[in-house]
Amino acid sequence: MDILHLKKILKLTKAGLILFFVFLFCYLFYKDFVPSGKLVIINNFQNKSQLISDLYPDVRVEKIKQDEQGNFYQTMFIDPVYFKINPPRAFRKATIKIVYKNKEQSLFQIGLKLGEEGWVFDFKTLEFQKIDDLSWYKLQKDNLILLQKSRRYREIDDFLLEPPTQGRIAQFGYTLELANPADYLLTALNTKTDLNHISYIIARYIQPEVDDSDIKTAQAEFFIDRSFLVDGKLVFIFSAPEMDVNKREIDIYEIQVALEREPLKLGNTIRQAGGYLKDIIVNF
Repeated sequence: MDILHLKKILKLTKAGLILFFVFLFCYLFYKDFVPSGKLVIINNFQNKSQLISDLYPDVRVEKIKQDEQGNFYQTMFIDPVYFKINPPRAFRKATIKIVYKNKEQSLFQIGLKLGEEGWVFDFKTLEFQKIDDLSWYKLQKDNLILLQKSRRYREIDDFLLEPPTQGRIAQFGYTLELANPADYLLTALNTKTDLNHISYIIARYIQPEVDDSDIKTAQAEFFIDRSFLVDGKLVFIFSAPEMDVNKREIDIYEIQVALEREPLKLGNTIRQAGGYLKDIIVNF
């Protein structure tokens, strides 16, 4: 092989390596930039995205197991437990889907930590069995439900326009807009509320779906902001407030986090690029 031929091979090899690294850079940039505006992060306890942490602390969860159907899960037996998301850039909304098994915890919630200062969480209800187990008359409009011990209203809007002044109203995740609240019998619904003294329940809540294996699927939405980041990460909490008393466990099969932001369009390219550079600087 002459020197000229060898130089040609070296040039081709060099060009190939340059193209490879350019392609790799573009691929990683594309993944980080998220031009579609949507990023889905999953932990199904068999395979886990690098952008989501394990459940922690370890002393409150059991080791990952497999059920008779071959599904992997992890058991939470002490309240609360946490997980973190490491978003590659800023997003506006997070939709969390949780697949789990819970037979005896009346209240199961997920919360998002609102920044580094303090210990404040925005909680959303995944399951509230006190509501699910009722056989009262039920009306639903989107994620707002009305339960009536004795049927009086046929539409939720009628109830909201003219709430009853007779009969106690329990509120959960929703507060009625009333000109004179003192004219009404109002109470906050919780796990210890005596329903014998309640006539109506107004709640912002959607009952989880349940399959034949008693595995449930629930969903929660959070609007997010850069100020919520803790060391560049979003911190979430699972809470079942009565777990430490009744010692009933919850098996978690899957955590799916869908992050959303404005997608890349021809008219917002410069603004999006500026935002991306800002995200890099903030997370550096």
